[in-house]
Amino acid sequence: MSERVFLCRCEDVTMSELEHALAAGLETIEELKRYTGFGTGPCQGKEC
Repeated sequence: MSERVFLCRCEDVTMSELEHALAAGLETIEELKRYTGFGTGPCQGKEC
């Protein structure tokens, strides 16, 4: 079983989800935030 690596604990965004978003052609931080929720939780990216 593979280990899930969380990059954004507030929004439960994993490394795999960000890799998938990048493979889908998303390039900017804003695109990644909108697609995955990365950095949009209560900490607003201060912890991730």
